[in-house]
Amino acid sequence: MRKEDMASIVIHYQSSNNSVDKKHKFVLRLIDDKWLIDEKYYGFEDEKTWYSDSI
Repeated sequence: MRKEDMASIVIHYQSSNNSVDKKHKFVLRLIDDKWLIDEKYYGFEDEKTWYSDSI
């Protein structure tokens, strides 16, 4: 965690046919004593770029 009220979770996964390896990043924020998803991103394993996504 970079800040006390924010955390990031990154999930990596492979497709069953090995066509595309992806990753998802969720940014959580502590709001009113509850951790809520504030932002979501996706990317590809061979790239450093994160793309904005919706839930």
